[in-house]
Amino acid sequence: MSYITTNSKIHFTPHNPNKDDIDINDIAHALAHMCRANGHFNSFYSVAQHSINCSLEARAKGYSKDVQLACLLHDASEAYMSDITRPVKKLLPQYLDIEERLQKAIYEKFNISDVSPDTIKEIDDALLYYEFIYLLGEKVFDDEPELIGKPDFTQRDFINVKNEFIDIYNQLTSDVQIFKTVGIDGCDGGWMIAMLSNSRLSIERYNRIADVLDAHKTADKFIIDIPIGLADSREEAAHRPENAARKILKGKSSSIFPVPFRSVARAKTAAEAWNISKELNAGANYMTMGIRDAVNEIDIFLQENETWKNVLYESHPEVCFALLNGGNPVMEKKSEEQGIEKRLEILEKYGIDRVDVTQHPLFTKYRDDVVDAVCLALVGKFAVEGKSATIPIEDEIKADATGIKMQMIIPNL
Repeated sequence: MSYITTNSKIHFTPHNPNKDDIDINDIAHALAHMCRANGHFNSFYSVAQHSINCSLEARAKGYSKDVQLACLLHDASEAYMSDITRPVKKLLPQYLDIEERLQKAIYEKFNISDVSPDTIKEIDDALLYYEFIYLLGEKVFDDEPELIGKPDFTQRDFINVKNEFIDIYNQLTSDVQIFKTVGIDGCDGGWMIAMLSNSRLSIERYNRIADVLDAHKTADKFIIDIPIGLADSREEAAHRPENAARKILKGKSSSIFPVPFRSVARAKTAAEAWNISKELNAGANYMTMGIRDAVNEIDIFLQENETWKNVLYESHPEVCFALLNGGNPVMEKKSEEQGIEKRLEILEKYGIDRVDVTQHPLFTKYRDDVVDAVCLALVGKFAVEGKSATIPIEDEIKADATGIKMQMIIPNL
């Protein structure tokens, strides 16, 4: 047999490639399954993830879309002929000849030309250097190369890596507006995220908010169900959006909890938090204390990462579901089957395929968190399309003492 069968059922001949048979989905699928370093890294790290990091590094360095695309596809030949380690490859001239012709055909297929091989090699080698340090604890070069971006070397789900590879390809090649939004909801021991990119939905769970934002830093909008912008006094707290949001949730306003003051969030123990709240007459209740750690994690992250201030936006799923439901709050509880069903019906009206939600492995254990995260990702999409508003209205938004706006993003259809 002189051909291979690709994931899309194409019979492909690597040594005599037909450009019409080269398919971006096959490339993304295969590279996402292939491990770098011949499988010797401490955790699985795919060729696709390496290629994504190379493309993002080219973007961080300010290179053109052509260079970014060339970096994304610089190892695409491996999707059709696998890879051989560098020491062995240089001893196989026929392999190198086939690889060169195949890679040339791939670049021609995707209209990549006039890109300096030296530029691609510089970025490729820089990622190689830091991959070996992070994933094997070894320096492969004497001189430390420059790295502008913050590549993700963590072990990631194959499907999400494949989807990101395709998303970046679409962003670099399409004249159609490509959007990527991330909805974030707190869950037991971490954060549930839904990533919406055009019609594609991905769902993931992370332990830390820093990991969420680092993994999805190229997204257009980030919407989270956690208070952002913390008051230090009752006077400042009056500028928070909770009171206005409660008016939208008539008959269900208790879904919106009192927000801890910053000093309450920072308290080292629950007892200390209660004492501070009483001293400041902060109006905290047990629900406030239940979200205190998550609020504190977000606030500390924002204080330590100034560029994320007023980029990570607050919202509230129940407020959003009400507005997406014609202004009518969803009275059924999320903890009950009927409540989940009602919210899925609302999401379906706006293009979310319930199968993508309910068939995801995380849905079984984190049902309400997944649904809330998807809702927030959808709100992010509306924001990208100019179909959002804020609570309070823009002219009335105030910032907290650290410059973070105290607002909620809501759909405005």
